[in-house]
Amino acid sequence: MITAKHILEQLAGCSLPEWHLVEPSLRRKTLLPGDTVFRAGVAHPFV
Repeated sequence: MITAKHILEQLAGCSLPEWHLVEPSLRRKTLLPGDTVFRAGVAHPFV
């Protein structure tokens, strides 16, 4: 199973040394085919 930490480290290109601060804020969201994750032009400062 691929973890959120693994995916985010791959995107960052390095390990995440303060992972313990990030992990509690993660929320799992199941999407159906065709669901929208982000709308164009809408700011998401928490992402």
